[in-house]
Amino acid sequence: LFHSSSIVLAESAPADSVAVLLDQCILKNEQLNSELCSLRRACASRPPAPRPRHTLGEKTNTATSCFEIAQRKPNATSGVYYILIGDTVMQIYCHLESLGRCGGQGWTPLMKVDGRKTTFSYDSYLWTSKAVYDVSAGQSGFDDKETKLPTYNHLPFTKLCLVFRPAAGQEKRQVLIEMGSSETLYNLISANQFNSTNVGRKNWLSALSGAALQPNCNKEGFNVRAGLSSWSLRARIGFLGNNEADCITADTHIGVGLGGMGCGSHFYRMSAGNGRFSDAPNCSSSTAIAAAAFVHVLAQ
Repeated sequence: LFHSSSIVLAESAPADSVAVLLDQCILKNEQLNSELCSLRRACASRPPAPRPRHTLGEKTNTATSCFEIAQRKPNATSGVYYILIGDTVMQIYCHLESLGRCGGQGWTPLMKVDGRKTTFSYDSYLWTSKAVYDVSAGQSGFDDKETKLPTYNHLPFTKLCLVFRPAAGQEKRQVLIEMGSSETLYNLISANQFNSTNVGRKNWLSALSGAALQPNCNKEGFNVRAGLSSWSLRARIGFLGNNEADCITADTHIGVGLGGMGCGSHFYRMSAGNGRFSDAPNCSSSTAIAAAAFVHVLAQ
């Protein structure tokens, strides 16, 4: 039922006015629909809002090495970053500054060895196994904390930097080893096979103040050793010197992962540094000197 006033109003309204109002309503509706469609198209074509960018080396954007960080973030400073090593994400202290004779930027730590201790002596299982040692110490820089990181096992490198430091706070000196091909330190050392390097006698001697080596032999590399006996001088990474014209009876060495005796009876008892004699090159009546050093092993 319709209210009578509505009927009267409809009957009293001119037909032309009603038609005009209807046309206006239809036109307005079409305009609104057109504007709505335009808005929908604009929204559909609008690019999505950018996602938050995460800095390389953060937990949500891990790097593969400290070298990658240095390459992609030239202004980054040394510190702790998240690195993906094998299948594991871990925090590592990256040396992003240039390191003396080693130069470059973006050095990833593999090991830190205290030459006064035997943790990393030549015969330690840590050189030939994938076992790690005090991984948390990899989050600090040049200190006295020993460590062996998963990077030893998994990070291929073409440059190795040995940073020698006689004691905390003393001058750091570097030895740069450049490789012909990319390899992990585990693969180079674990098989106990000798692999030569070409650092040179002069550069090895520059690693420590007062370092000395006998003039002959001059054998250097990975798994370098004078002979096969238990007393023969040896080094996982280093250089041998002898007073005779052979390497079998070498009495002096320098490097890291050291072992053996000089002159047949002088046991150096250190794992890194320079084993020499006070009157080198002779050793028959001299005193053995074990110049131990702390050595940081870094890769690039």
